[in-house]
Amino acid sequence: MVATTVVALCVTVTLIYLIFYSMSTTTEQVLNHLDWNFKLLAIYALTFVFIAAETSLNPIRFGDSVTFGMILMYFTAALYVVLLVLVQFDSLKNAVWWTTFAFLVVLFLVDLIVVATR
Repeated sequence: MVATTVVALCVTVTLIYLIFYSMSTTTEQVLNHLDWNFKLLAIYALTFVFIAAETSLNPIRFGDSVTFGMILMYFTAALYVVLLVLVQFDSLKNAVWWTTFAFLVVLFLVDLIVVATR
């Protein structure tokens, strides 16, 4: 349900951007920033759902209450907050996308090597 809602919001904001961006330069800039923010929200919300689904059946425990999935979720949320701030600067948008891409590659490799082999 979370994944469907986030994807629907992202597509709706992108549609609003595509309809109204030509009204003025200010409108285009505001809608462009909003569109980038919702795209990042969709990427990290889907990643969060993926981590929860992958690590919930066979949790790797580091103590009584700390699991590998929780660590990944906290790291994902923290990275999302940092990148949400950085994406507000036009000069850093490229770095935000490459950081997101690198994080997802490392996350999927960790999932393939550590979580899937259990």
